[in-house]
Amino acid sequence: MKSGRLTASGWPAPDPVYPKKPRYWLAPSLRRDGPGLIQGQRSATGGALSQANRQALRRSMMKRCEQALGADRGSGWDRQKDDDETVFLVFAYCYPNTPLPEFAQSLARALGQLREGGEGAENQAQAGLPQALIRAQRVLIFEPHHLAPAGPDAGLLSQHEFDQCMAVSDLALVRGEDSFGTALFYASQWGLPFVWQPYRQADDAHLRKLDAWLAQATQPLPGWSQLHRYFSPAGSHPESQSDLTEILRALLANWQAVQDVCKSLGQAQFQRPSFEESLLRHWHAKRLESR
Repeated sequence: MKSGRLTASGWPAPDPVYPKKPRYWLAPSLRRDGPGLIQGQRSATGGALSQANRQALRRSMMKRCEQALGADRGSGWDRQKDDDETVFLVFAYCYPNTPLPEFAQSLARALGQLREGGEGAENQAQAGLPQALIRAQRVLIFEPHHLAPAGPDAGLLSQHEFDQCMAVSDLALVRGEDSFGTALFYASQWGLPFVWQPYRQADDAHLRKLDAWLAQATQPLPGWSQLHRYFSPAGSHPESQSDLTEILRALLANWQAVQDVCKSLGQAQFQRPSFEESLLRHWHAKRLESR
């Protein structure tokens, strides 16, 4: 350890009160030489949720959330006409000023254009479009704070409920670090497509994180990078001028590739040692050194 650095993502952090006592700073990292991500109970419990269980959970959660979905910014919920196979469900945990109504309208238009251009479900299937897109007749934007009933705790979800709602969605829009880790885990399980909004920083420093994340994709994905940029524009251009419908149509036309890349990126992270394991290994190594 010539420079005192633990890894490419860790540095010494001396205590000003006890400057001679070694102390180190580590942070969760996506880098291959970093200490990994905080995994918590995800790996221990998430793998038990099979595809069949996911579908059952989706139906259960949609029934439970009928009132919230009915007041949604999407095109509405009609339990007499809609079922889980005709609804394209978007989990949206975004910054408050995110233009979700415009997104919902553009997504509905893009889905409609995709269906019209396919000239029938059989041709659409031959074009490689997943059944979830072929059957989708309605877009619902589900925001977590719409779930809880009115009362002093309105808008609050348990972490388990939050994770389940994300797990059963067709597309997840997530912000920050913890929800990003959850989306990445479910992507590793069955290719949940998601878009990440990093926490915003001065001078657009967060966009460098976003660029580094997008660069990990093994292939260019039409629409995916552009959609990230739409939800995380540069500070000098707060309103994106992009044609959102065209971005979403390109994304949907390459949906299987998006799922495959998200799954690959998730598996690459969750097959590595967790941040907790790295931290314990470091602590154990320091104990041995001190003997």
